[in-house]
Amino acid sequence: GDHFSVSWPVSMVWSRLSLLKCCHSLKRHRCCHSLIAFVSRFLCHLLQLSIIFALQSFCFQHDFPKGMLLRFFRALYELDIVEEEVFVMWKEDISSNYPGKGKSLFQVNSWLTWLQTAEEESESD
Repeated sequence: GDHFSVSWPVSMVWSRLSLLKCCHSLKRHRCCHSLIAFVSRFLCHLLQLSIIFALQSFCFQHDFPKGMLLRFFRALYELDIVEEEVFVMWKEDISSNYPGKGKSLFQVNSWLTWLQTAEEESESD
């Protein structure tokens, strides 16, 4: 069966758009700016995580074709679709809501290690 509902990310996008429309009308209140930024970033991270979990489920359903998940991850990163910190959040997530986490990590662990090292080096500059 399908382990991942595509409607969830779609509803998240719709909810985010509705929230941003509502927040636009609140912009005249200075105290709302920080809250709007926080909520917007949180929803953006949730959407990015949902993309990664959907790809994990997709690869699981197709018996993890060699290198497929790594190619997806690299593309998402290079196209600035998923941020570095979201990849780390996915790596550290221990929930078992989506099957295939172990095999997924095996396929992308070296790349995630490179990503975290590159991020740490850029922060120290």
